[in-house]
Amino acid sequence: MGKKSFEFKKHMEGAFLLLMIGIALAYFIDSVGFSVSRDQMEYPDKETIVSLNEGWTCRTAERVFEDLKMPTKLPVDKGETCTMTLRLPKELPWDAALCFRSSEQSVRVTVNGETVYHYDTVAKQPFGKSSPAAWNFVLVGQESAGGIVAISLTSPYGHDSGLLPEVRLGSRGALLAQTTQDHIVEYIISSSLFFLGLLMIIFSIHLVFVGYDYKRLLTLGLFVLVAAVYLRVESHVPNVFTLNYFDENWLSFAALLLMPPAYLLYAKCDARKAYLPIYTVLFWTFCVTAGLRVMLQMTGFLDFEQTQLITLIPVGISVLVVCLELIEKIRLERPPHFMFHGIGLAVLILSITAELCAYSFYLYRGLLHGGTLFSFGLLIYVICTIFSTIVLWISNNRRVAALDKQLADNRLALLAAQMQPHFLSNTLLAIQDLCYTDPEKAAGTIVKFSAYLRTSIDVLGKEERIPFVKEYQHICNFMDIEIIRFGTELQFETDIRATDFSVPALSLQPLVENAVHHGIRKKSGSGKVRLTTLREKNHIIICIADDGVGFDAAAAKERSLANIRLRLAAINATMTIKSRLDIGTEIVITMGGNDALHDR
Repeated sequence: MGKKSFEFKKHMEGAFLLLMIGIALAYFIDSVGFSVSRDQMEYPDKETIVSLNEGWTCRTAERVFEDLKMPTKLPVDKGETCTMTLRLPKELPWDAALCFRSSEQSVRVTVNGETVYHYDTVAKQPFGKSSPAAWNFVLVGQESAGGIVAISLTSPYGHDSGLLPEVRLGSRGALLAQTTQDHIVEYIISSSLFFLGLLMIIFSIHLVFVGYDYKRLLTLGLFVLVAAVYLRVESHVPNVFTLNYFDENWLSFAALLLMPPAYLLYAKCDARKAYLPIYTVLFWTFCVTAGLRVMLQMTGFLDFEQTQLITLIPVGISVLVVCLELIEKIRLERPPHFMFHGIGLAVLILSITAELCAYSFYLYRGLLHGGTLFSFGLLIYVICTIFSTIVLWISNNRRVAALDKQLADNRLALLAAQMQPHFLSNTLLAIQDLCYTDPEKAAGTIVKFSAYLRTSIDVLGKEERIPFVKEYQHICNFMDIEIIRFGTELQFETDIRATDFSVPALSLQPLVENAVHHGIRKKSGSGKVRLTTLREKNHIIICIADDGVGFDAAAAKERSLANIRLRLAAINATMTIKSRLDIGTEIVITMGGNDALHDR
């Protein structure tokens, strides 16, 4: 384990270098992207931009609203067309254009009764009931000065029907530049999260090659990456790159479906055992609901907007479960990294709550909300989670170092326990007696005693597991010596049905020794120790039983077994003890199949 800790520190330097290269690459790509945007926008004089937000007249099939101030929300039924009209100024730039954002609405713009712009992707889509939200840049030209402009908006959804946007007039390039600048904060946040998620995925791949746990960082990176894509599409930044509104709608649709299961995969990496089944059920629930929503939309029965409740319910349950588990972790474990995670989660929940309230308010007032609060909340949550992961790594590294020291101390203590003076003395005295009565048996006992001592000393340098057959031979040497000392009062039986596995050195022999010294020797008359091994499906079962005096297993502190439990836990093995007074003791060790197999 000490070697592993050293390797971790060494490879951290390479990971840090990789991280710096990724940041430099992200900055380069981001800079190139902004420069391309500026080149496309030509960034002309913004003084040509004027707001056309007053004096509008809006007509529906049955009502007329006059002298309106934009943006606003009119009481219009879903599917009903609103036509807002206004006279344009008498002086316009040569490339005069109108700029406004439609929300799930089909758009038609006419100037002096002639159609100059039409945005309606419903007919081109294989599914859906409305056109995606979009920025509309309508070129009207200098010749439209003083004319009547009419903007007709239609939406199949009640919350978007009658939603009249803010309208700007000016040079097309200036409008594009100004609109991009207004929403640049959301763009920067989403781009930062995108590159941050990408770097975490790269870092996790590096951890795979150096042999460390990568799942926590990989799943977090995937979640951040998906969330960044969603925020980028929903940031209301004008489309100055290659995607069209149809592709962006697909991206938003897919990212919104993938975010909850991606987060649950991350939550499972650090979940308490009791919560793992809950997270698994929620994960598959999201997968099923996502498939159901896609099926309903593609068949045209219900579209994405109308099936939001199917996902919102499990989202609410997931948030509740995550909060309950975090509270339980802080109350029971109180590890330092949970503080950062808790702060980030609290900020994220508050930002989502504030976002929903702001969205409702903006929708009521007829405004388009950009989702900045949620973007900031998600960015803070990701930063806090990264700090939490760093603190967790530092804590684990310290714990590994402490375990290294504890394991070294335990090996010395184990050797000291094996080299008990009374055991050595009694064995040597028994060999001395045999030299007079049975020299051949004395010689054989010396060989067995020498092998026993050699195995006990060799464990000082052992960190890895050894084949069971070596541990079994050590047990047999010990029991042969004990049988020589106690004669027919001690019996040793074996039923070895599986040997192709490995165990920590001197993990089973001390249990057999305890059975002899604390079970059989305290019993009047003869006693028997039995060792059995067998394979059940993918598990190895080892049983050490005696018919000695027994003890109260529930009341016993079992301090002498703490070292063995620790070493068995290192290979994912469990040890259970069943004992009854005057009947005997049974110790059962269960080892996972692949983890216990010895390389043959």
